[in-house]
Amino acid sequence: GPYGRTALHAAVLPNSSPPFPAAFMILGEGFLALPCYCRNYASRKVLPESVLHNFEECTKELLEWKRALLKEADIYGWMPLHCAARCGSVSSVRQLLDKDKSVAYLTTGKDDEMTTALHIAATHGHLDVMEVIISQCPGCWEMINIRGQNILHIAVKKKKMKVITFIVANLPLNSLISQKDDDGNTPLHLLAASNCYLPELITHPAADKSAFNKENLTPLHIASYSDSYSRSQDHIKRDMKGIGACMGWRNIISIDKEGIVAREREKVKPRDIRKAADTQLI
Repeated sequence: GPYGRTALHAAVLPNSSPPFPAAFMILGEGFLALPCYCRNYASRKVLPESVLHNFEECTKELLEWKRALLKEADIYGWMPLHCAARCGSVSSVRQLLDKDKSVAYLTTGKDDEMTTALHIAATHGHLDVMEVIISQCPGCWEMINIRGQNILHIAVKKKKMKVITFIVANLPLNSLISQKDDDGNTPLHLLAASNCYLPELITHPAADKSAFNKENLTPLHIASYSDSYSRSQDHIKRDMKGIGACMGWRNIISIDKEGIVAREREKVKPRDIRKAADTQLI
């Protein structure tokens, strides 16, 4: 099928009505067949037309016919659950997980974009989908994407306030709050760099206000030296200072060193210019 998608991909993508306008081929009055998405053309599933006009019934029939479709990916490495999570289709997500919960732990196949269905739902703010996935597969909320980011990192980056509030308010998910990604950033670092103001995260007991990322920056340092100004960042700085957050000695030492190096460079420049001028005269 298009982009290497199977009929199950089409069933969970509510972009057409009725479903599968191009996926099925009319064989006779009231019946359609599924030839073009089957790897084996001779292996066909014939379904009543009434079933094909109902997404949930289509999904059910397809899963009963060929359960392996659950784990078949398109050319982008996306499986049906990833598509359902992207579209915010709660019923499809529930159906797929009821058939096989292990698919919640499978990532998209592209190395540079490897992510989970839960991350995809967080990216697009589909909180109801996230709740279904977490309730049925409680271990998957700890998973990270290719950049080492958990679902809270993603929600903060994408400014999905309802998702952030949900994660912060749920005790089992609190361990995500101070987790670092591959750049050493906690979700609070990302919040400090954004225009997203959420006092519940800033003041949360589990949030490490003194955490350094790999550039030796704390959240307060990022908020204080941001290139862009916003009222939200003023509030972030105010709240962080109010709970005793600081930039840390590493930052102070680093800033001092940068200042010393800059001053030394300024001293060297005039001498270098004079040397260059003398060379030209000779």
